[in-house]
Amino acid sequence: MAKKLGKGLGSLLGVESITEITEKSKNELVDMDMALVVPTEAQPRQLFNDDTIKELAESIEKNGLLQPIVLRPMASGKYQIIAGERRYRAFKKLDRKVIPAIVRDYKDEEVDKLQLVENVQREDLNPYDEAIAYLKLKEKYGLKQEDIAKAVGKSRPYISNMTRILSLEDEILEMLKKGEITVSHAKLILSLDTKEERLKLAHKIKDAGLTVKKTEENTRKPKKAKPEDIYIKDIRERLEDFLSTKVSIRHTKRGGSITIDYYTDDDLTRLTDLITED
Repeated sequence: MAKKLGKGLGSLLGVESITEITEKSKNELVDMDMALVVPTEAQPRQLFNDDTIKELAESIEKNGLLQPIVLRPMASGKYQIIAGERRYRAFKKLDRKVIPAIVRDYKDEEVDKLQLVENVQREDLNPYDEAIAYLKLKEKYGLKQEDIAKAVGKSRPYISNMTRILSLEDEILEMLKKGEITVSHAKLILSLDTKEERLKLAHKIKDAGLTVKKTEENTRKPKKAKPEDIYIKDIRERLEDFLSTKVSIRHTKRGGSITIDYYTDDDLTRLTDLITED
């Protein structure tokens, strides 16, 4: 299901949304031979979930196709999918011979923009594909993160964090693509300093099924102990020399405590005598 946000993004890129194109072209519908239809190789949506395609096929079988696919003619005589590859795949699953379509002669850049608009607004878009789309909007088309965020109904930090995920190792990104780790997992993995640490945690999440909370615990770095104050250290060492045992001092601005270790009853008696000696 698509969110109603494509128009804003389409406006930024200077193209109509697929919904607008479909509304304007109701009288241009054709029943296209499925054998003449080919997917786009550079489709921004990298992965298609078989279960969702099956669900869509069942919906089409029951309710019919609610929105036609959009195609453009190719020199080979075939027609390339501009929008609606999920619908095309669902029709293939149903073994349909023709599919309702709108044919427009788009240039390559227009195709790229239209597909970005269509895919970014999908609720079921894979997180990896979503991040790639945001990065493309920023780097290829020069859109600011603030403008992208506003157009797709997200916050600027959300867009920034999604694109940062792409700096993770390919092996980890592959896990994200396949749904073996979530975006929240990926953000936590990103906080680790070394490649080895990141890969180790990613595999641990995948193999042990770690929750985000458990993953967060795995990424927490132990607090470094504060160096002992020279004055406190001197007192501790003098006490240890005098008492001939281990002494610990917990010092704060409002006071503190001294812990004296003993190991036998005789040791306790000896220490008591030393401390209470006049």
